[in-house]
Amino acid sequence: MITYFLLILGGMATKIFVFLFIKLEVNGRKNIPKNVTNLIFSSNHEAYIDSWLVMTYMRPLWYFIFHPAAIPWNTPEKKNFFNTWWKKIIFSHLRCLPVTRGGMGPRETEFFSEQVKKKLKKHSILWYFEQTRARNNEIGEPKQGVGWVIRENLSRVIPIRIRGMDNVWPVDSKLPKVSLFKKIRVHINYGSPLNIDDLLIEQNNKPTHMAIGQRIKEAVEAL
Repeated sequence: MITYFLLILGGMATKIFVFLFIKLEVNGRKNIPKNVTNLIFSSNHEAYIDSWLVMTYMRPLWYFIFHPAAIPWNTPEKKNFFNTWWKKIIFSHLRCLPVTRGGMGPRETEFFSEQVKKKLKKHSILWYFEQTRARNNEIGEPKQGVGWVIRENLSRVIPIRIRGMDNVWPVDSKLPKVSLFKKIRVHINYGSPLNIDDLLIEQNNKPTHMAIGQRIKEAVEAL
């Protein structure tokens, strides 16, 4: 119940924020399947609040009220979002699986993999293929993580392109750079399901993981 309340409250707060400060254009919601199990949403990353924006505008808010299982899980950086006891409580309820970027040992990797498999049986996961916010309005190179998760679970993929959020909350800013007098134009494009069947039958190794990530990046750039 706490999770449901916080997720819906967060969606409502996102709607209010967008209404006040953002001129938002959303395209491609018809590409999102109704069955969200074992589905990875993979997007470029520009600002801290990208996840709220991408999730909230996937479907009408009323849909999430009656179908909360459709709200994706997230994979934020552990050292930023799970570094205090109160953050652990809040972000655990906001469907966040903490990730130690490039620093997980064998046991932590195994535990994380088991958690991902468990979540994907009933839900989807939003995963930034760059694994960090991009600079200078550019799309960064994909990291191994997203390809690893997709190959491990033979997941379906929806590519997502975000434009303009770097103007709302720049990487070097502690707070959003917004004004009630001038809304910032932002675009979200939800792409068609990505065909990666040829890669899912390849060996489950780093080259395959990187090839999946590169395929996602190319699809996002094309949106």
